[in-house]
Amino acid sequence: MHDRTRSSPDRRRLSDAEYAALGTALAVAADEVPPHVLDILRFLALTGWRSGEALNLCWRDIDLVRRIAVLPDTKSGRSLRPLSHAASAVLRAQPRINDALPVFPAVSTLPRNVRQVANRGGLPADVSAHTLRHSFASLAADLGYSEPTIAMLIGHVGRTMTSRYLHGADAVMLAAADAVADAIAGRLAGTVTIGTVIPLRTKP
Repeated sequence: MHDRTRSSPDRRRLSDAEYAALGTALAVAADEVPPHVLDILRFLALTGWRSGEALNLCWRDIDLVRRIAVLPDTKSGRSLRPLSHAASAVLRAQPRINDALPVFPAVSTLPRNVRQVANRGGLPADVSAHTLRHSFASLAADLGYSEPTIAMLIGHVGRTMTSRYLHGADAVMLAAADAVADAIAGRLAGTVTIGTVIPLRTKP
């Protein structure tokens, strides 16, 4: 039987058991991986962002009250992203010294760190930071969200959250971000939590 979690590097997604193994590894790998790197990996798992987007995220790009991040320069241009409560909690745990500074300290060894964490969890060698991104998108699809909604959650090329959504649909996008992140957090904790699907509302 074909295992859809291991089709190709770009389409690789984590199974529920692998999410649980990753969650365990994130909890015990602090002896060999810096805590802020573990926070980056948890943030990537909860948001589906590209690793470079998380590493370049500055405090001035974030509004934690409205739970929105404005990324000025991504692969798809300027991008607005809703932040789940779970992802916001990871950000709030980081020391905030200067708004112009990155949220997370610079990391030049992220691929190696991912491998270290994966090894601690007994995960296969094909698990990468991109796996977390594709797993987020795949789980969002499992929950019933549309491709445009998923694309706006992860900042897919050509489908970024624009200013016209800030007042009209931000609550819907935040609810979607929360549902997917909660489902992932449950899997990282070793449980399976399926969120309530809230479809994207379009203008009449």
